[in-house]
Amino acid sequence: MKLNYAISWNIIKMEYNTDIINTLLRYIDEYKWGWGVVRRQLRMRFNVDIPVPELQRIYKQAKGK
Repeated sequence: MKLNYAISWNIIKMEYNTDIINTLLRYIDEYKWGWGVVRRQLRMRFNVDIPVPELQRIYKQAKGK
């Protein structure tokens, strides 16, 4: 099952592309992974090192909370 997320670029900084944000949402919502696992996977897949608090902020903004 693939989920489609609408990303509001008015909220999220342009420094993160939609691939990273959609992957973050999928890892948390579909796979129910913890933040540490998500951070490692994003680091390996996209070669980015985003701290957990920043990932949580991105996630909350992407979800519209």
